[in-house]
Amino acid sequence: IDNISGKAFTLVPPAFEAALHLCNPRDTYQHCLAEECDAALLPVVCYPELKDRYEFLGNYGIACAGEVSSVCLFSTLPLRTLILGQYPVYVDADSKTSRELFRVLCREEFGIEANVVNTDNDVSARLLIGDKAILESQCDSEWEEVVDLGAWWKKQTQLPFVYARWVVRNTLPEEDRNTLLDWLEATTLESESLDGVVALVQSGLGDMTSNNFATKYYGRVHARLESDDLEGMYAFWELQENVTVCPRSA
Repeated sequence: IDNISGKAFTLVPPAFEAALHLCNPRDTYQHCLAEECDAALLPVVCYPELKDRYEFLGNYGIACAGEVSSVCLFSTLPLRTLILGQYPVYVDADSKTSRELFRVLCREEFGIEANVVNTDNDVSARLLIGDKAILESQCDSEWEEVVDLGAWWKKQTQLPFVYARWVVRNTLPEEDRNTLLDWLEATTLESESLDGVVALVQSGLGDMTSNNFATKYYGRVHARLESDDLEGMYAFWELQENVTVCPRSA
């Protein structure tokens, strides 16, 4: 994924021959749908549709346990007024997961669907992800309310949220799968080290106004998924409408 949340998986380049493509979450899904990739950091909302062709590759992904700053709703109105009044909300088309998370949160909190629109004209709120959300959150714009979806989800469920998870094509030979796992473990370990955190912070300074902001951000997202993260992932699937929940052994 080509935004700042996926930087942990760029710290250690693959030691094997690979064609590495960086793209937004929506395009990642499209490549998997067309079976154009062997492995991908796939948005979790897309996995149930692709579970017959892809399976999880270890416990690696993008998760947060509360506030994350890179998936935020910027509103000119108080949240309750915005949703219950059915004011138009533009949702960044780059992320299917964030769009669905917003819908789930609104249903659980207010019992209705938000009025989501696909154009960014004359709207009362904007749901932005990744670099765009980070940049907007550091501007001096006078928003009535800024809602961090990671914090909103944690308040509702007491669980972390998983935005994306590594998957592998289920026909890939075991030797290749193990090679990919070794690489994911190496780059995740690097992201957890002091040098790795420094590298992540430095890489994020192009989008963040201060070292302090970047440090806080990379302290909130993590690449190694633990049992609470996986519980949060399954809880999200169970709250979605018309979704076949994957077996917990997946």
